[in-house]
Amino acid sequence: MPELPEVEHQARALRRLLEGARIERAEADATPVLKGKTTPATFAAALAGRSFCGIERVGKLLLLSFDAGTGLACHLGMTGRWRARAAGDAPPQHGRARLVLQDGRVLDYVDVRMLGRLQIVPRDTFATLVSSLGPDPLRDGLDAQRLGARIAGTSRPIKNVLLDQSVLAGLGNIQVTEALFRARVHPSRAADALTPAEIEALADGILATIMHTLAVHERDDEIIYLSDRTDAPNPFLVYGRVGEPCPRCGAPIRTLTIAGRTSPHCSRCQKKPAATRPGRPKRSTAK
Repeated sequence: MPELPEVEHQARALRRLLEGARIERAEADATPVLKGKTTPATFAAALAGRSFCGIERVGKLLLLSFDAGTGLACHLGMTGRWRARAAGDAPPQHGRARLVLQDGRVLDYVDVRMLGRLQIVPRDTFATLVSSLGPDPLRDGLDAQRLGARIAGTSRPIKNVLLDQSVLAGLGNIQVTEALFRARVHPSRAADALTPAEIEALADGILATIMHTLAVHERDDEIIYLSDRTDAPNPFLVYGRVGEPCPRCGAPIRTLTIAGRTSPHCSRCQKKPAATRPGRPKRSTAK
């Protein structure tokens, strides 16, 4: 599933592909990918003849700007991606929408499971679309002070807190798993129990794993998800490595499930919080 680094990589690729471009024709199939009031007809009418102005990424959301105040909001869901092809090339499987550019190139939105979304919106509503999201670690920066303020006051497991898009925008299971390992923090630790040193290590770990994943993806011109490349080496430290030795201490990587998400971790490097034992009832001294 695309997380912040994959979506950022897609944004950079689209920025290069669409720079100075004008859309000759736009098409969309009648699928669940179209959201809100967007239909195949409104998609085509809104984008035909429009010139590309820019693209922003906020969390996992792509916001494409065109002239005449037109905007296209795109969420890649689990399997969405944009792919470019030359004029005359066969369309890809599972293409759900396409932008035919004036120079003949075509950008296809491909989505196998159709859990992504495309929505035509006015550009001036972009701020409203992202108003419920927390800070974006890559766009807004992240340090111990900012992270500490975002996770303060909740005893929920830190894994759950970091997956909450209203706390930090863009993180998913892979990035959170990797960041917790880098910081030596167990995924079930209560967020409000983390020490200042652990919060600082976690902020550093979040940024480090984002930059590492981005560097891996920048080797390819198009977005490639881990699940698509079973022949490629696993670029992560612990994600997808259950049963393998920890790269730091050699103990086997184990997993547990927190809020329905698998959480690979090292039980030696990431100490599990001690179980709280219920106190014994005090013996009455009343006579």
